[in-house]
Amino acid sequence: MPDSIKDHFTRIELSTRDFRRLASFIHEKLGIKVPDFKRSMVESRLRKRLAALEMTSYTEYCDHLFSGQGMDQEIFEFTDVITTNKTDFFREPHHFSYLLEKALPDLVRRTGAGQTRKLKAWSCACSRGDEPYTLAMVLSEFGKKAGPFDFSILATDISTRMLATAVKGIYEESVIDPVPLDYRKKYLLKSRDRDKS
Repeated sequence: MPDSIKDHFTRIELSTRDFRRLASFIHEKLGIKVPDFKRSMVESRLRKRLAALEMTSYTEYCDHLFSGQGMDQEIFEFTDVITTNKTDFFREPHHFSYLLEKALPDLVRRTGAGQTRKLKAWSCACSRGDEPYTLAMVLSEFGKKAGPFDFSILATDISTRMLATAVKGIYEESVIDPVPLDYRKKYLLKSRDRDKS
């Protein structure tokens, strides 16, 4: 993209009216609150969409997004650029310790979950899959100690781009740093292709 066009897109500003329309929509449809101080974040993330669609203002973009055609064509792109996909393996490690030491033993004792009936877990904002993969490792380890343990994990996210990454299950080596070494040996494979993770 020529510098003159880039300069044009960096000068376009998101009006208060358009920001409020977008923030309201994001909250209603995606369940994400976007306070006023995040206006510049929304503006910078949507700037790429304006450039890709060759639009000259955020108002034009909003009109397109909120039209029937825009909802069909643009909603997935919009969702992908507007969401922050923060995730890590063993994110909040104390949660997984609590799960292993307290929650799972209590569930098995009280309800037979995993033993007399399948334990079903839902990772509702799985992003690129780090957290449901962590949960799968933890539940597998628990099952090795607790005896037969049947579980399933449903991993969902509003970003189709992140879900596509999660389905592949391919990660850069630096991303798996939080995974304990014994878990790495049991549950992860290293790619033979040096250009891949």
